[in-house]
Amino acid sequence: MADHLVLVRHAKAEDLAEAPDDLSRRLTWSGEHASRYAMGRVAPLVERDLGEGPVQVWTSGAVRARQTAEAAAKALGLGHDDVRVADSLTASDADAFLSELAAAEGTVVAVGHNPFAERLVRQECGCELRFGKAAAACLAPAAPGAGHGLELEWFVQGPADGRWETLASLLEALTRAGKRIGSAARSLLDDPEDAEALHQYRISLRVARSLLAFGKPYLRRGKLREANDALRALQAPTSELRELDVMVAQLQAEDASSSYADAAELLSACSRQRVKVRGRFFEGLSNAMDEGQVRHAVCLLRDMGLRAQVERDGVPASELRERYLALAKGCQDDLASCDLADAEAVHAIRKRSKTLRYVARELSGTLGEGCEQAGAKAKSMQGFLGELCDARVSLGIAEGLRGRGAAEPAGAGETPTFAQAQRARIEGILGELAAPGDAEADEGVAEGGSQA
Repeated sequence: MADHLVLVRHAKAEDLAEAPDDLSRRLTWSGEHASRYAMGRVAPLVERDLGEGPVQVWTSGAVRARQTAEAAAKALGLGHDDVRVADSLTASDADAFLSELAAAEGTVVAVGHNPFAERLVRQECGCELRFGKAAAACLAPAAPGAGHGLELEWFVQGPADGRWETLASLLEALTRAGKRIGSAARSLLDDPEDAEALHQYRISLRVARSLLAFGKPYLRRGKLREANDALRALQAPTSELRELDVMVAQLQAEDASSSYADAAELLSACSRQRVKVRGRFFEGLSNAMDEGQVRHAVCLLRDMGLRAQVERDGVPASELRERYLALAKGCQDDLASCDLADAEAVHAIRKRSKTLRYVARELSGTLGEGCEQAGAKAKSMQGFLGELCDARVSLGIAEGLRGRGAAEPAGAGETPTFAQAQRARIEGILGELAAPGDAEADEGVAEGGSQA
């Protein structure tokens, strides 16, 4: 009889609905990683307990069991051809399996299913074990008179699948983000005059960059750097056109002529500038599509690699949640101490709040408790900081198009110029945020009051 039996339950598999039949069910992505991790822990114990005989790897014929058995063979230094399908394991037939085991020598690593594994241990050892996915128990012949055929030498519970499901959700979110970029770019080229299409294209790029920023500790450095460079190259040309689109919309509003003394003149100048910028932008985007730059960015997001230790050990969902909440608190603390008159500092915090908003949305099923509320706070933060930033950008465009005149505020009864109105808007926002008693109101905004 074999010196040792190492009984292994296969790792996590796909649902039956995803496969043609039960035997065809494959390991999930997280199951594959969990099996490698688990067998990496089991192999040193097997090697420690080896007798003089060989190590054999038996498996059920089910695909999920064979994949787990191949991970075990690799961890033990064996090859694919050293894995043998045992019909008794496929059928979970304990009597037939024990008959085969009695004729075997050395150590047998047998990968099968539940409840077969738990029943066999109960029957042969008289003890109760709960075999989680990728769990392993080492059994050896019992001493004479022990009252049972086998005795338990050690048991290693399988790792939590969630350690890799967490990473799978991050990689899946990056893949989705890449698909949205490709789709948004095509929609924009189909209708170059659609300002909302440009906006959605910019959002698709920002979502991808947000996920990369959040996933930085887990993603392979070279791939991360390459993806960030590709996304920046696509996003940079969009900024000026989006700013002009926003300003044109303001100047085309029904009340624009009564709100700004120079609305018609500025609209004409802004529209001419937009035609020039739009032409350059769409020529660049068409070239980026033709030269495969958009496709390259999409492929990078689809094939992001994990750092070796992260891929080996996984990451619990609690770690991602704690990272997100720490980033959210840091952003809120920095806003509380920020000089809102510092345009660059405000813009930087606004970008961080966007990252928090999009990460909370894209990883909502993974981050868990507390992060949805923090994402709502980030969205609110982005909203009121965005109003301040947009006013500053519009002021800069107006001054660039018409010169830096009209520095004085409009007199009583006078209709202000667009630039004067933006200065007043900026001063009003800053005044509201700095007004006595508004600390509580500001806190309300951070708690999710207004929305962008």
